[in-house]
Amino acid sequence: MAEEQQIERELVVSADSDAVWDAITEAELASEWFDGEVEWELTPGGTLHIEGNDGESRDGVIQEVTPGESLQFVWWPSDRENEISEVTYRIETIELGTRFTVIEKPLSTSWTDADSAAFQTFACSALSFSA
Repeated sequence: MAEEQQIERELVVSADSDAVWDAITEAELASEWFDGEVEWELTPGGTLHIEGNDGESRDGVIQEVTPGESLQFVWWPSDRENEISEVTYRIETIELGTRFTVIEKPLSTSWTDADSAAFQTFACSALSFSA
C-alpha cells in the first residue's frame, strides 16, 4: 500500500443539520450525490450497494449510525473486494448552518498510488453536492 493515507474534506452548508442528514442518507437524495443508484440499510451490519451511472459499482457494510450526527461504513469496488476503505460522515450544527465532514481511509494493503489518486478525485467531486 502507498504510505498511510486519509482524505478529509469539510463543507459548510447553509442548511440545518436535518436537511444535510437527509441529503446524505435518504437513498433517493444520496443517489443524486453519488450519481447512481444507492441501496443501503442504515443500521450497523446493514448492507450497502451503489450502482454508478458510469458502470462502476460498490458494495459495503454499515458500521455505525448516529442519526443526525454520523455515519460510518466500509466499502469496496464490487469487482475488487480487496480494495476496501472506511468512510465516516460527520454532521455538526454551527452558527453558519451545518459542517459536513467526510473522511475516507484505505484499509487494504493492495492500494496503490494510482488508487489513491482516483480516490482523491472522487472524494473531491463527491463534496460538490448541495443540501
